[in-house]
Amino acid sequence: MRVFCLNLLKIPDMLIKSFKKVLLVSFSFVFVIISRGQNVGIGTTVPAGKLHIDLTGAATNFAILIDDDDADDPTIRIRKGGISKAFALVNGDDFRLGTYSTNPNGKLIFQTNSLSRMTFTPAGNVGIGTLDPISKFQIIGGTDASATQHGFIMLGTETAENIVIDNNEILARNNGAVSTLFLGRDGSKVQLGNGADETGTKLQITSGNDVGMLDAQSGYMMMGSQGSTNMVLDNNEIQVRNNEVGAHLYLQNGGGNVFIGDATNFNSSHRLGVDGNAVFLGAVRIGETVTPGGYKLAVDGKAICTELLVRLVPNWPDYVFNNQYKLRGLNEVEDFIKKNNHLPGIPSAKEVESNGVNVGEMQKLQMEKIEELTLYIIELKKEVEKLKAAK
Repeated sequence: MRVFCLNLLKIPDMLIKSFKKVLLVSFSFVFVIISRGQNVGIGTTVPAGKLHIDLTGAATNFAILIDDDDADDPTIRIRKGGISKAFALVNGDDFRLGTYSTNPNGKLIFQTNSLSRMTFTPAGNVGIGTLDPISKFQIIGGTDASATQHGFIMLGTETAENIVIDNNEILARNNGAVSTLFLGRDGSKVQLGNGADETGTKLQITSGNDVGMLDAQSGYMMMGSQGSTNMVLDNNEIQVRNNEVGAHLYLQNGGGNVFIGDATNFNSSHRLGVDGNAVFLGAVRIGETVTPGGYKLAVDGKAICTELLVRLVPNWPDYVFNNQYKLRGLNEVEDFIKKNNHLPGIPSAKEVESNGVNVGEMQKLQMEKIEELTLYIIELKKEVEKLKAAK
């Protein structure tokens, strides 16, 4: 028979009250209670703590059994410094684990392998990988979301369809292969921002800032990274940038056409179709040519139109008909032609070959010569009439 030792004079009051209903001594194990301030052992004669329960060789695997047939909620209360800090209790069919209101700053922390894994703060925030979650649910730590890595969160099973999420990515997978991610597939819409909910669209972005060169002006949507090529969009503008410097925007670079407005009057041979008016404030180049400085339109090739209107600056050659205009004599004109091989005031062939022809200016010069020629004809007519009259 094993020994049962009991010093009733030195048993704490709390321990005596716990035996108020039944005091059962079993001879199948050793139950040792030593004086106040010593360790208590159940199933062991060498208790390693204030209360040490050793189940070695026991017929049951219940180390502690709390059995309450009354209406009270069975409760384990833990105090420190005389203040209730934490509890475990059964409330109806619910099991509750937590801290008391007398411990307003205490957190509920779950640990494995001696490391803190999950935290509940007094404010109700839940954290995984952090002792101080700043939102209702915050996760710190994990792997990148990829075909083989499982991110911070995984929904679904690894060998079937699942979604993995890290701190900046959502990836849909199917048994280790990337899959399709659906948003609003059932006919609902997806809205980003806190603006008014509009109908008739599948994706709506209601807030952001204007697009511009600065990183802070990244519109409502950005594609690419700020430190390299990216495209930003707001609610009425598209801007392509490269590390805060304007870059090129390509439309249908790999083929296909671009139509603005109704495309009814265009066909597949039109790379660009504009239904309506178009305004160009800068220079326009057509063909493989360099836009000459100071000109608005450069065309490398033939041009055809049914009507051309050239607006000139004032001083149309009607000044030829003013009495103050000095008309060259025909002998002077003849001498100039013999010397220069072109009319006075008209560009030479070499000048035209080098500089081209200013259509408006040439029309003006030609009109000047036509009006001068008219004056020469009138003078000749007068001389002819004088000769006729002298006969």
